[in-house]
Order: sequence, then C-alpha cells, then structure tokens
Amino acid sequence: DSYSHVSTTLGYDYTGPCTYQTPSSFHGTFVAGILGAKTNNGIGVSGVSGGNNSSGITIIPYCVGNNFPSSMYISSAILDAVEENVDVINMSLGVSQSSDVVSAIEYAYFHDISIVCITHNQGVSNIVFPASNQYTIAVGATEQNDQRCDFSNYGTGIDLVAPGRDIYSTTLTNSYTSDSGTSYSAPQISGVIALMLSVNPNLSPSEIRTILRNTAKKVSGYTYTDGWNQEVGYGRLDAYEAVKAAFKINITGPDMMCEEEIYDLGNMPADNLVTLNTSSPTTTDIS
Repeated sequence: DSYSHVSTTLGYDYTGPCTYQTPSSFHGTFVAGILGAKTNNGIGVSGVSGGNNSSGITIIPYCVGNNFPSSMYISSAILDAVEENVDVINMSLGVSQSSDVVSAIEYAYFHDISIVCITHNQGVSNIVFPASNQYTIAVGATEQNDQRCDFSNYGTGIDLVAPGRDIYSTTLTNSYTSDSGTSYSAPQISGVIALMLSVNPNLSPSEIRTILRNTAKKVSGYTYTDGWNQEVGYGRLDAYEAVKAAFKINITGPDMMCEEEIYDLGNMPADNLVTLNTSSPTTTDIS
C-alpha cells in the first residue's frame, strides 16, 4: 500500500551506511508485512497491527546486514531506536553474544521498550542470542496444528510460540509469497504488543511479557510444569486474550463514599455500562 506504514525518513541502512533504501533481501519486507501491512484495503495481506480504517503502526526499518548481521550494527540500531522513542523492537535474527548488544538491550528495556527475538531455526534445544537474553521475549514457531515446527529451536528461556509455517506476506517487487521460520512468528508477537499498548500505553515490558505468558493457549500434546514447557514455552500466542487482558479502565475518586460521590472513568470502551457494587451499606471498595 505504497509503504504508508514505513518511515523512510527515519529508516537507516548501517551496512551502507546510508538512509533507507530498497533492500536486496526480502526478509525485512516479509517481517514488515506481518507487522503492519494495511488492513482491509483490498490489497495483498493484512498485518497484525496494520490498522483498520486507522493509521496503524509506524515501522522504522533498520538494516543491520543480510544473512550475517553485525553486532556493531545491531547495537547501534537498538540505541537509535531508543532515541526515536519506539515502543517495540522486533529482531528476527540471531548473532553471537557480545557485550555491546547486551548493553544496548538492557538500555532499551529500561527505557520501557519491549524487545522481541527469535529462538532460531536449527531445530535444537538451544535458544540463540539475543533471544537468550533475560530482557527479551523469546519466540518459537508452530505448525498449523499448534505443534512446534521441527525447525524451531526450543529449551530454557523460550517464552511462547506463534505460527511460523507457510506464512504469507509481502516481498520485493510489490508481490506476495509464503515462507517459514521463527522470523515470521516474532512479528506476530510484536504486532500484538502494539495492539496491547494501543489500549493501555502505560504497560511496562515486564507487564507485557507477563500478560503474553498468562494468556498464551496451552496447546495439547505437551506437559506443562508451572505453566511452561520447553518446546512451546507458556503456549501459543492468543492475540484476543492478550489485548483483553491489557485493557484497564482507570477509576479515580475518593476511597470512601458517604451518600454521593463523583468518580472519573478513563480508557472506557464505547457504549459500555459500568455498575458499581458496594461491599456494605456504609463503605465501598474501588478496584
């Protein structure tokens, strides 16, 4: 849709170095389509957070290398993203652990930015970096039958999974194709985080991860210990339940009600009725 969601002025190619340009690899374009392709415009595919008769998200594309990303470029991109006050960083990539990337991830996390990464595609019990970092959300991939894709890495540190087999999205030369990989599971999580923040912009990265874990669907075929399984983490992404859990009505007013008090309700959905029940004839608890 003419790249209306992609900020070409803020985007940057660190391998150039130069400002945004059409990439030589389809990978970033494919991820971007899953995230934010315009919804219900009659063209191609719909992104998770592409907006429905609204602006949807803004994507800032940072190119840190094709096939073999550079740690130096990744850390620079993360720090630049913080400067641009982004809400979510999606890294559909793996790289050798380095102190500069670790520091950049921590810096972003403590600036209230959620960082979503992939477990990777070797089909082994090993979560690659940066998904292995404690401040990221580690995402694996599932088949159409809700079972772990055979290529999806798993093990200690995995948070949850999302569909990753035969995903259809945008590619180069204004066309569309299907592809498979954990790279395409992660932007589904990132897109849902954007939706969560649209109904509750005050959520912290820690709260977001907790909601995603608690609302993930416990798919059958796995044994969960304390709600977690090494192959699918806390379960498969449930977008509806995650956004619903993120929504909070803000109630402000006095703690005690005598005969009549006024309370302000913020972040209310349209056309909803609120009923306030008191715990006794003389006192009430507001929650």
